[in-house]
Amino acid sequence: MNHPMASNSAPTQRAMTDVNTPAQLMVHLMGTPYAVLPNGESIQFQVDNTLMLMTYLAMHAEKTFRRTELAALFYPDHQEQHANQNIRQVIHRLRKLLKDDTREVPGLLVDAMTIRINPNGPLVTDISSFKEQSRISQLSIQKHAHRRLEICRTCMEQLDTLAALYPGDFLEGYIPHTNGVLDEWVSVIRQEYKSKLVWVLHWLAKFHFERMNYDRCEAYLARILKNEPLDEASLRFYMKILTISGHRNRALVRYHEFQRKLQADLNLIPEEETILLAQVIRSGGDALEGRPNPFRNNLPFTQQDIDGDLLPDSTIPFFGREQEINQILNLLEGRDERVIIVKGVIGSGKTRFALQAASLDKGCWPDNIYLILLNKGMTHQADLISMLIQALNIPSKNSFDHRKNLVNFLHQKESLILIDNLDEFPDQIEVIQYLVGLCPKIKFIITTRKHLGIRGEKVVYFNGLDHPALEAETINFNEIDLDAYINRYPALQLFTEIAQRARSDFAIDATNIVFVIQVCEMLIGLPLGIELAASYARLFTCEEIRDGVYGCLNGDEGVHNFIADRHGKFKKRFEYIWESLTSAEQELVKVVQPYSEGVVTDELLAAKLTTIETLVSLQDKSTLIRLPGSRVKLHPLVRFFVS
Repeated sequence: MNHPMASNSAPTQRAMTDVNTPAQLMVHLMGTPYAVLPNGESIQFQVDNTLMLMTYLAMHAEKTFRRTELAALFYPDHQEQHANQNIRQVIHRLRKLLKDDTREVPGLLVDAMTIRINPNGPLVTDISSFKEQSRISQLSIQKHAHRRLEICRTCMEQLDTLAALYPGDFLEGYIPHTNGVLDEWVSVIRQEYKSKLVWVLHWLAKFHFERMNYDRCEAYLARILKNEPLDEASLRFYMKILTISGHRNRALVRYHEFQRKLQADLNLIPEEETILLAQVIRSGGDALEGRPNPFRNNLPFTQQDIDGDLLPDSTIPFFGREQEINQILNLLEGRDERVIIVKGVIGSGKTRFALQAASLDKGCWPDNIYLILLNKGMTHQADLISMLIQALNIPSKNSFDHRKNLVNFLHQKESLILIDNLDEFPDQIEVIQYLVGLCPKIKFIITTRKHLGIRGEKVVYFNGLDHPALEAETINFNEIDLDAYINRYPALQLFTEIAQRARSDFAIDATNIVFVIQVCEMLIGLPLGIELAASYARLFTCEEIRDGVYGCLNGDEGVHNFIADRHGKFKKRFEYIWESLTSAEQELVKVVQPYSEGVVTDELLAAKLTTIETLVSLQDKSTLIRLPGSRVKLHPLVRFFVS
């Protein structure tokens, strides 16, 4: 990859590891130069050539210099004797300034003829940290298999770290005046590092533009123009961002400032593209193309055909799942991961999670995001090819042309397609494999209860929300920060949110938190179960909710029927799951169902099983959940709804 960072030489000095380490003598050469002694004392460089000698030695830390060589470099217009005397005085001032003569391990190695940086000494520079991070960033970009650099969070984190290590120009405020090679060397180094910074800032601005973080994009562009005020491409980008963000006047002010500076410095006028952009902005900016939000719920059926439970309630905040979100976003930015499977137990929030991940990644798909919801009622309506044709609004006269037209449409498109519940339509898996093979820029997120066996699939495993273990009952909740404790557990946060919708004055406190924890534990943190339970806060206390959930999960028909009637739409979903099981699988579920909370040992199951495949199949379908200690548990909501 050809870019300014590719010309980086290997670090010439130990990288800074911790600026607060007492043994270090830290020299800052980027921005206003200064040094920090090991005792924490900050010192300023008052004499130009003292600073320049320190800088030159630090930038060539691997080299030993003869004094006469430095004298000729620093004092090219002086006689040799006078130049040697001057360099001797500069070395003396530098050692005194750094208090090197009193140090057990000096930062400089000096003798009558030579001087160099002590390779085993305490001296480190911020420039070495910048070089090391530059090397790391370069390797990350070269090795990371992302789809596009401007959407890659992993690489942008490295570049953001690099940008943060640039507080200002190399020797900012210092004006060389030796009238020799040294002056040119300072200018070249300064421009080299400035060019690296501008390259980094360009990519960071593009990244935040793709993510529609316009404030961050604007900040990076402003920093580019501060360093390169005549960078006209960056100016146009900046003007567009300001206009998209609703700041047309600021965009025009920046344009006129640039116009005046270009005239004053170079006696030139802006490029035609820049002038035309200013005219568009001046006229209202309506013709200016921004970055539209591409996230769509393109459904291949009308609203009245959708059961209300198919789409999650978007008004409920998204709690937890940070690890899973990071995992799926990393997979989405990758180049090679084409099919991402979100596999989890029923009611774990797979659909909501997939929608959340797509929403966070929405700016990175120039050809849009599409959602296909599959349910039992669609079995005879259309196959997946026809549903995609309709969802993507692809002209296609009849079913014989659908496959060819779909591939022609998607072949060069960079789109993300979400497919929900594909495990209920195993005959459609071939469609995914077919499209992956012929459409190189398409990615799929597929939610499922079981492994699909699609070639090259990457699986994100999904279980219940984090919740406290039952051992939490031993905590004295009167003595801890209850709000902080609740905020540690997404299951408790979700329970609170739903309960407060049912009763505005609801709060988890020291008197009821144990009951809430018990509810979350019995429901193994499943969001759907927690939503169902917490919705009864208007009618019952937390203790009564706990007792009701326990009764539901252990055969109390009165409680079971009451809740099932209230949530009939959920019952339909789980009845369909029951119907999708084979007769052998249904018989095994019936074996497990009577036991307390649906938990049995492998030993008990072994006595009841005629074939191990049935047990494996139920676990793969997330109907039986593996527990520690050679036990399995019947999914609590299956046990609840399927009696």
